[in-house]
Amino acid sequence: MMEAIKTLNSYGLEVTSGIILGLDTDTADTESRLKEFIDLSEIPILTINLPAGAATNTIVGSSQARW
Repeated sequence: MMEAIKTLNSYGLEVTSGIILGLDTDTADTESRLKEFIDLSEIPILTINLPAGAATNTIVGSSQARW
């Protein structure tokens, strides 16, 4: 996936991502793995959907991600 993102970016296309947290399949390390993906992929815009009761649809730049 990282190579695909890099290739698209090299052609001037900007990749964005939406990620849903709080799924039944999430594990204790899901948050850290997602943060690592965001940092490594350098995706400039990210929409994170959190479980009910939390702020939703938060848009952050990869360098601005708060955990």
